[in-house]
Amino acid sequence: MRNPSTLAIALCALVGAGPALAADYDDDATGNWQDAATWSVTAGYWPGSPPAGADTATLDSAAVTVTLDTSLAAADVAEITLAGGHLKATTNRTIASTTIHVPGACTSTVEVTSGSLDFDAAANVAGWGRVDKTGAGDLRLYEVNSAFAGRWDAQAGTLYAYADGALGSGTTTVNGGRLWIRKEQTSASSPHTLILNSGTLRLYSRVQDKTITATDWNIALNGGTVEAYGQDWWHRINSPVTVSGTVTLTTDFRGTIKLYGPISGAGKLVNATPGC
Repeated sequence: MRNPSTLAIALCALVGAGPALAADYDDDATGNWQDAATWSVTAGYWPGSPPAGADTATLDSAAVTVTLDTSLAAADVAEITLAGGHLKATTNRTIASTTIHVPGACTSTVEVTSGSLDFDAAANVAGWGRVDKTGAGDLRLYEVNSAFAGRWDAQAGTLYAYADGALGSGTTTVNGGRLWIRKEQTSASSPHTLILNSGTLRLYSRVQDKTITATDWNIALNGGTVEAYGQDWWHRINSPVTVSGTVTLTTDFRGTIKLYGPISGAGKLVNATPGC
Protein backbone atom coordinates (compact mmCIF):
# COMPACT_ATOMS: atom_id res chain seq x y z
CA MET A 1 0.00 0.00 0.00
CA ARG A 2 1.32 3.45 -0.99
CA ASN A 3 2.17 5.83 1.79
CA PRO A 4 -0.73 8.37 2.12
CA SER A 5 1.67 11.28 2.44
CA THR A 6 3.43 10.27 -0.76
CA LEU A 7 0.06 10.09 -2.56
CA ALA A 8 -0.90 13.56 -1.30
CA ILE A 9 2.38 15.03 -2.58
CA ALA A 10 1.82 13.41 -5.97
CA LEU A 11 -1.71 14.84 -6.21
CA CYS A 12 -0.46 18.32 -5.32
CA ALA A 13 2.16 18.05 -8.03
CA LEU A 14 -0.52 17.13 -10.56
CA VAL A 15 -2.72 20.06 -9.53
CA GLY A 16 0.22 22.45 -9.73
CA ALA A 17 1.06 21.21 -13.21
CA GLY A 18 -2.47 21.71 -14.51
CA PRO A 19 -3.80 24.76 -16.37
CA ALA A 20 -4.49 27.91 -14.36
CA LEU A 21 -8.13 28.48 -13.52
CA ALA A 22 -9.77 31.50 -15.14
CA ALA A 23 -10.62 34.46 -12.96
CA ASP A 24 -12.83 37.54 -13.26
CA TYR A 25 -10.81 40.67 -12.53
CA ASP A 26 -12.15 44.08 -11.55
CA ASP A 27 -10.36 47.45 -11.53
CA ASP A 28 -9.58 48.19 -7.90
CA ALA A 29 -6.99 50.99 -7.91
CA THR A 30 -5.40 53.41 -10.35
CA GLY A 31 -2.31 51.79 -11.81
CA ASN A 32 -0.78 49.86 -14.69
CA TRP A 33 -2.44 46.86 -16.32
CA GLN A 34 0.46 44.58 -15.42
CA ASP A 35 0.49 45.58 -11.76
CA ALA A 36 -1.40 43.04 -9.64
CA ALA A 37 -2.25 45.81 -7.14
CA THR A 38 -4.47 47.42 -9.79
CA TRP A 39 -6.89 44.50 -9.64
CA SER A 40 -9.16 42.53 -7.38
CA VAL A 41 -10.74 39.19 -8.27
CA THR A 42 -14.51 38.85 -8.03
CA ALA A 43 -14.71 35.21 -9.09
CA GLY A 44 -12.28 32.39 -9.65
CA TYR A 45 -8.74 31.77 -8.53
CA TRP A 46 -6.54 34.69 -7.44
CA PRO A 47 -2.99 33.98 -8.62
CA GLY A 48 -1.54 37.22 -7.30
CA SER A 49 -0.84 38.48 -10.82
CA PRO A 50 -2.62 40.61 -13.46
CA PRO A 51 -5.20 39.16 -15.91
CA ALA A 52 -3.88 36.56 -18.34
CA GLY A 53 -5.05 33.78 -20.63
CA ALA A 54 -8.73 32.92 -20.13
CA ASP A 55 -9.24 35.65 -17.51
CA THR A 56 -11.69 38.51 -17.98
CA ALA A 57 -11.12 42.12 -16.93
CA THR A 58 -13.89 44.60 -16.04
CA LEU A 59 -13.32 48.34 -15.78
CA ASP A 60 -16.35 49.74 -13.99
CA SER A 61 -15.06 52.56 -11.80
CA ALA A 62 -14.81 56.09 -13.18
CA ALA A 63 -12.58 56.96 -10.22
CA VAL A 64 -9.97 54.41 -11.27
CA THR A 65 -7.67 54.65 -14.30
CA VAL A 66 -6.02 51.55 -15.74
CA THR A 67 -3.02 52.37 -17.93
CA LEU A 68 -1.98 49.93 -20.64
CA ASP A 69 1.72 49.33 -20.05
CA THR A 70 1.62 46.46 -22.55
CA SER A 71 -0.24 45.45 -25.70
CA LEU A 72 -2.89 42.74 -25.33
CA ALA A 73 -3.96 39.76 -27.39
CA ALA A 74 -6.21 36.75 -26.83
CA ALA A 75 -3.39 34.99 -24.99
CA ASP A 76 -3.24 37.88 -22.51
CA VAL A 77 -6.93 38.33 -21.67
CA ALA A 78 -10.10 36.72 -23.00
CA GLU A 79 -12.47 39.66 -22.62
CA ILE A 80 -12.36 43.30 -21.55
CA THR A 81 -15.58 44.87 -20.30
CA LEU A 82 -15.80 48.66 -20.31
CA ALA A 83 -18.64 49.29 -17.86
CA GLY A 84 -18.05 52.86 -16.78
CA GLY A 85 -14.29 52.62 -16.26
CA HIS A 86 -11.28 54.46 -17.64
CA LEU A 87 -8.73 52.80 -19.93
CA LYS A 88 -5.63 54.83 -20.77
CA ALA A 89 -2.71 54.52 -23.19
CA THR A 90 0.29 56.84 -23.10
CA THR A 91 2.18 55.38 -26.05
CA ASN A 92 1.54 52.99 -28.95
CA ARG A 93 -0.48 49.96 -27.81
CA THR A 94 -2.58 47.29 -29.52
CA ILE A 95 -5.55 45.23 -28.36
CA ALA A 96 -5.90 42.32 -30.77
CA SER A 97 -8.11 39.21 -31.09
CA THR A 98 -9.88 40.02 -27.84
CA THR A 99 -13.55 40.73 -27.13
CA ILE A 100 -14.23 44.28 -25.94
CA HIS A 101 -17.70 44.46 -24.39
CA VAL A 102 -19.45 47.77 -23.65
CA PRO A 103 -22.71 47.08 -21.77
CA GLY A 104 -25.68 49.39 -22.03
CA ALA A 105 -26.31 52.34 -19.68
CA CYS A 106 -22.55 52.70 -19.14
CA THR A 107 -20.26 55.52 -20.28
CA SER A 108 -16.60 54.52 -20.36
CA THR A 109 -13.54 56.56 -21.25
CA VAL A 110 -10.72 55.50 -23.54
CA GLU A 111 -7.95 58.07 -23.18
CA VAL A 112 -4.96 58.10 -25.50
CA THR A 113 -2.55 60.83 -24.49
CA SER A 114 0.13 60.09 -27.09
CA GLY A 115 0.67 57.71 -29.98
CA SER A 116 -2.16 55.35 -30.84
CA LEU A 117 -4.27 52.61 -29.30
CA ASP A 118 -5.22 50.14 -32.03
CA PHE A 119 -8.10 47.70 -31.91
CA ASP A 120 -6.58 45.30 -34.40
CA ALA A 121 -6.44 41.78 -35.78
CA ALA A 122 -10.12 40.90 -35.48
CA ALA A 123 -10.80 42.46 -32.11
CA ASN A 124 -14.50 42.08 -31.36
CA VAL A 125 -16.37 45.15 -30.11
CA ALA A 126 -19.90 44.52 -28.84
CA GLY A 127 -22.55 46.05 -26.60
CA TRP A 128 -24.84 49.07 -26.36
CA GLY A 129 -22.97 51.46 -24.09
CA ARG A 130 -20.97 54.61 -24.78
CA VAL A 131 -17.24 55.12 -25.27
CA ASP A 132 -15.78 58.63 -24.88
CA LYS A 133 -12.52 59.04 -26.80
CA THR A 134 -10.34 61.61 -25.00
CA GLY A 135 -6.68 62.63 -25.13
CA ALA A 136 -4.58 64.02 -27.97
CA GLY A 137 -3.63 60.58 -29.34
CA ASP A 138 -5.46 58.23 -31.72
CA LEU A 139 -7.94 55.41 -31.19
CA ARG A 140 -7.81 53.35 -34.37
CA LEU A 141 -10.40 50.74 -35.31
CA TYR A 142 -8.58 48.46 -37.74
CA GLU A 143 -9.75 44.90 -38.44
CA VAL A 144 -12.64 45.19 -36.04
CA ASN A 145 -15.55 42.76 -36.10
CA SER A 146 -17.98 45.27 -34.70
CA ALA A 147 -21.33 44.19 -33.32
CA PHE A 148 -21.32 47.47 -31.40
CA ALA A 149 -24.72 49.18 -31.30
CA GLY A 150 -23.76 51.89 -28.84
CA ARG A 151 -22.13 55.30 -29.17
CA TRP A 152 -18.62 56.49 -29.95
CA ASP A 153 -17.97 60.09 -28.83
CA ALA A 154 -14.85 61.74 -30.30
CA GLN A 155 -14.02 64.49 -27.82
CA ALA A 156 -10.30 64.95 -28.51
CA GLY A 157 -7.59 63.51 -30.70
CA THR A 158 -8.67 61.26 -33.57
CA LEU A 159 -11.06 58.32 -33.83
CA TYR A 160 -10.18 56.31 -36.94
CA ALA A 161 -12.58 53.95 -38.73
CA TYR A 162 -10.28 51.90 -40.95
CA ALA A 163 -12.47 48.93 -41.76
CA ASP A 164 -15.89 48.48 -43.31
CA GLY A 165 -18.45 48.53 -40.53
CA ALA A 166 -15.87 49.37 -37.87
CA LEU A 167 -18.16 51.86 -36.14
CA GLY A 168 -20.98 49.36 -35.75
CA SER A 169 -24.69 50.10 -36.06
CA GLY A 170 -25.13 52.72 -33.35
CA THR A 171 -24.14 56.40 -33.21
CA THR A 172 -20.90 58.32 -33.57
CA THR A 173 -20.73 61.91 -32.35
CA VAL A 174 -17.87 64.33 -32.89
CA ASN A 175 -17.58 66.88 -30.10
CA GLY A 176 -14.27 68.65 -30.57
CA GLY A 177 -12.20 65.70 -31.78
CA ARG A 178 -11.79 64.30 -35.26
CA LEU A 179 -13.45 61.31 -36.91
CA TRP A 180 -11.38 59.94 -39.77
CA ILE A 181 -13.29 57.56 -42.03
CA ARG A 182 -10.61 55.91 -44.11
CA LYS A 183 -12.36 53.06 -45.91
CA GLU A 184 -15.69 52.76 -47.60
CA GLN A 185 -18.54 52.45 -45.10
CA THR A 186 -21.24 50.29 -46.67
CA SER A 187 -24.28 48.43 -45.43
CA ALA A 188 -21.99 46.38 -43.19
CA SER A 189 -22.03 49.31 -40.77
CA SER A 190 -25.60 50.44 -41.18
CA PRO A 191 -27.92 51.70 -39.98
CA HIS A 192 -25.61 54.25 -38.38
CA THR A 193 -26.10 57.80 -37.15
CA LEU A 194 -23.25 60.29 -37.51
CA ILE A 195 -23.47 63.63 -35.69
CA LEU A 196 -20.87 66.36 -36.20
CA ASN A 197 -21.27 69.05 -33.52
CA SER A 198 -17.74 70.48 -33.49
CA GLY A 199 -14.34 69.31 -34.62
CA THR A 200 -13.67 67.57 -37.94
CA LEU A 201 -15.10 64.78 -40.09
CA ARG A 202 -12.31 63.70 -42.43
CA LEU A 203 -13.21 61.56 -45.46
CA TYR A 204 -10.43 59.52 -47.03
CA SER A 205 -10.44 56.88 -49.72
CA ARG A 206 -7.96 55.30 -52.11
CA VAL A 207 -10.79 54.29 -54.42
CA GLN A 208 -12.54 56.88 -56.56
CA ASP A 209 -16.11 57.76 -55.66
CA LYS A 210 -16.10 55.90 -52.35
CA THR A 211 -16.58 56.84 -48.73
CA ILE A 212 -20.14 56.63 -47.38
CA THR A 213 -22.34 54.79 -49.84
CA ALA A 214 -24.95 53.32 -47.52
CA THR A 215 -28.24 55.10 -48.09
CA ASP A 216 -29.54 54.18 -44.66
CA TRP A 217 -26.93 56.20 -42.76
CA ASN A 218 -28.25 59.33 -41.09
CA ILE A 219 -25.87 62.30 -40.95
CA ALA A 220 -26.44 65.47 -38.92
CA LEU A 221 -24.07 68.39 -39.49
CA ASN A 222 -24.51 70.88 -36.65
CA GLY A 223 -21.11 72.56 -36.78
CA GLY A 224 -17.44 71.90 -37.38
CA THR A 225 -15.63 70.97 -40.59
CA VAL A 226 -16.08 68.27 -43.22
CA GLU A 227 -12.76 67.63 -44.92
CA ALA A 228 -11.98 65.67 -48.08
CA TYR A 229 -8.54 64.08 -47.99
CA GLY A 230 -6.58 61.90 -50.35
CA GLN A 231 -5.58 62.20 -53.99
CA ASP A 232 -8.04 63.46 -56.62
CA TRP A 233 -10.92 61.26 -55.59
CA TRP A 234 -14.54 62.15 -55.09
CA HIS A 235 -15.83 61.57 -51.58
CA ARG A 236 -19.41 60.67 -52.19
CA ILE A 237 -22.10 60.69 -49.49
CA ASN A 238 -25.34 59.03 -50.59
CA SER A 239 -26.95 59.19 -47.17
CA PRO A 240 -29.51 61.76 -45.99
CA VAL A 241 -27.82 64.84 -44.51
CA THR A 242 -29.41 67.35 -42.12
CA VAL A 243 -27.61 70.69 -41.74
CA SER A 244 -28.57 72.59 -38.59
CA GLY A 245 -25.57 74.85 -38.04
CA THR A 246 -22.73 76.43 -40.01
CA VAL A 247 -20.44 73.74 -41.41
CA THR A 248 -17.24 74.32 -43.35
CA LEU A 249 -16.38 72.14 -46.35
CA THR A 250 -12.68 71.94 -47.17
CA THR A 251 -10.02 69.75 -48.78
CA ASP A 252 -6.67 68.89 -47.28
CA PHE A 253 -5.24 67.61 -50.53
CA ARG A 254 -7.12 67.44 -53.87
CA GLY A 255 -10.31 65.60 -52.97
CA THR A 256 -13.87 66.62 -53.76
CA ILE A 257 -16.93 66.23 -51.53
CA LYS A 258 -20.14 65.24 -53.31
CA LEU A 259 -23.43 65.13 -51.44
CA TYR A 260 -25.79 62.88 -53.40
CA GLY A 261 -28.33 62.16 -50.71
CA PRO A 262 -31.23 64.44 -49.75
CA ILE A 263 -30.14 67.53 -47.80
CA SER A 264 -32.46 69.22 -45.30
CA GLY A 265 -32.31 71.70 -42.43
CA ALA A 266 -31.89 75.44 -41.98
CA GLY A 267 -28.12 75.40 -41.56
CA LYS A 268 -25.35 76.64 -43.82
CA LEU A 269 -22.58 74.88 -45.76
CA VAL A 270 -19.55 77.11 -46.34
CA ASN A 271 -17.19 76.12 -49.16
CA ALA A 272 -13.69 76.98 -47.97
CA THR A 273 -11.85 75.31 -50.84
CA PRO A 274 -12.52 75.76 -54.60
CA GLY A 275 -13.86 72.58 -56.16
CA CYS A 276 -15.12 71.19 -52.86
